[in-house]
Amino acid sequence: MKSEDRINELLAEYRQKTDQISDQMKQTHRNVDMMSRAIAEQSITLNEQGARFNQMRAEFQDEMKEMRGDFQSEMKEMRGEFQSEIKGIEMRFQSEMKELKIDIRDMKQEQNIMLKELISLSKRVTTVEDNIR
Repeated sequence: MKSEDRINELLAEYRQKTDQISDQMKQTHRNVDMMSRAIAEQSITLNEQGARFNQMRAEFQDEMKEMRGDFQSEMKEMRGEFQSEIKGIEMRFQSEMKELKIDIRDMKQEQNIMLKELISLSKRVTTVEDNIR
C-alpha cells in the first residue's frame, strides 16, 4: 500500500499544483482583461482628445482666415483712402503750379512793360540832355 499512498500523495500534489496554476491563470486572465479595458479607455480618451484638438485647430484656422480677410480689407480700404488723399494733393499741387506759372507769366509781362518804359524814359532823358547841351 505504500505505492498507493505515494500515488495518492503525488496526485494530491499534482491537483494542488494544478489548482495553483489554474488560480494563477485566472488572475492573469483578470489582469489581461483589466489592462485591455484600460487600453480601450485610453484609446477612447485619446480619440476624443484628438477630435477636440482637430476641432480647435479648425476653429483657429477659420479665425485666422477671417482675421486675414479683415486685415486685407482694412489694408485695401486704407490704400484706397491713401491714394485718394495723394490724388487730392496732386490736384492741389497742379492747381497751385498753374497759378504760379500764370503769376510768373504776368510778372514777366509786367517786367517787359517796365523795361520798355525804362528804355523809353532813358531815351527821352538822353534826348533832353542832348537838347540842353
